[in-house]
Amino acid sequence: MVLRDVQHWMARTQRNGLFGHRNHKVRARLLRAMRVAPGLAPALRTFMHLRRDPGAVLPSELGAACYAVWGWAEGESLLGTAAHYAEAAAYLVPDNPAYANDAGWACRRCNFQERAGEWYERGFRLAVRSKNRHEAIRALIGRGAVYKNMGEHELARHFYDRASRRAVNTGRRRQAAVARHYIFALEAERGTFEDGLEAVRETLNLYPIHDPRVPYLAHDYAFLLIRNRYFTAALALLEKLAPAITKPEERVLVQSSIARAAAAAGRFEQSRAAAEDALDTAKTHPEYAHACYVHLACASRSAGKWEAAADYAARAEQTSRVLRDAVVEQVASELRAEIAARIQPERENAEACPYAVEVLEKMFSIRLRRWLAPDRRGAGANGKPVNTADRERKRL
Repeated sequence: MVLRDVQHWMARTQRNGLFGHRNHKVRARLLRAMRVAPGLAPALRTFMHLRRDPGAVLPSELGAACYAVWGWAEGESLLGTAAHYAEAAAYLVPDNPAYANDAGWACRRCNFQERAGEWYERGFRLAVRSKNRHEAIRALIGRGAVYKNMGEHELARHFYDRASRRAVNTGRRRQAAVARHYIFALEAERGTFEDGLEAVRETLNLYPIHDPRVPYLAHDYAFLLIRNRYFTAALALLEKLAPAITKPEERVLVQSSIARAAAAAGRFEQSRAAAEDALDTAKTHPEYAHACYVHLACASRSAGKWEAAADYAARAEQTSRVLRDAVVEQVASELRAEIAARIQPERENAEACPYAVEVLEKMFSIRLRRWLAPDRRGAGANGKPVNTADRERKRL
C-alpha cells in the first residue's frame, strides 16, 4: 500500500489531492506498524504526511523514509521488501551515490543481477562526479560481484582489482580488505589451494579485529578447505563461526556446509541434524537454497544415499535456473552427472594439512572469539551480533 502510494506520487507532477480524503484506514495501518517497529516511526509519519498532504512532501523526505524502511527490511531478512524500497529511495534522490549502491546491493541479494549492475554503474558515476571515493569503490566491488554471479569471472576480477587499487591508493585499508575478500572468494572457487591460502591470509590481516565481515571470510575459507577435501579442518572452523552468523538466509549456507563437511568426515548424525536445520530455514528464506541443495547432494552421496543425492542435485540445478545463478547451475549439472555415474563420494584428503592451515585455524579462532566477546564493539549484552542497517552496508 505505502509503496504503491510512493509510486503514484512519483508518476505525477500535480500532486495536490492525489489520494482524496479517505485516509483513516491507511493511517490506522501505519499506526499499527509503528507499534510493531517503533524505530520506523519517523518514516511512517512521513508516509502519513504523504497521504494527508501529498503536495507538501519533498522528494528528499520521502527518499529518506524509503531508505529507512530498506534498512529495517534488510535487518529483518525481508529481501524483496528491501529491494523495492531501496530502489524507491534511489529514484527519489537521484544524485545520492550511496542510495544507488544500496539499491544495487538489495537487487543483487534478490538475484536481480541486471538491475543491480545498472544501479552500481549509476552509483559509480555519481560517486566520481561528487568525488566520493568510498562509494566509488563500493560500486566497483558491487559490479564485480554481479559479474561473478553471472559467471563472468574475468570481468568480476577486473572490477575487484580496480576497487582494490583505488582503495590502496587512497589509504582505505578496510575497503582494500573487502576487495581482497571478493578476490579470495574467486580463488576459493576456481584457483589453486596454495593461492587461496595466500589470499585469505592477506585478507584477514587487512581486516580490523572486530570487522563484521570476518565470520563471512571464515566461511569462505571453510569452503576452500571443503573444495580441497580437508573436511575435518573445515568442520572445526564452521562450528566456531556458526554462532556469529545470525541471518536466517545466511545460516542456510552455514548449516548446509556443516552437513557436507560432517558427512565427508564420517559424522553422519551431525550431518543429518545440520541438513534438517538448513532445509527447515530454507522453506521461509530460500535465497541461497540452490547452493544449499548442492551441499546436501554432496552430503547424501558421502552417506551412500544416492537417490537423495540425485534429488538434491536436480533441485539445485532447477532452483539455480530460476534464480539465474549460472555458477551454481553449472556446478549442479556436473554434480548430477557424477551422481548418475555413481562416481565415489568425497573423502578426507590423505595428505596432512599444510602448516599454513594450522596457522590460519589459530588466527581465525582468535578473531572469532574476539568478535563474539560480550564487550565487542557493536555487540549486545549477551555477546550476540546486533544486526543494524549500518553494519549491513559495511559488508559491501
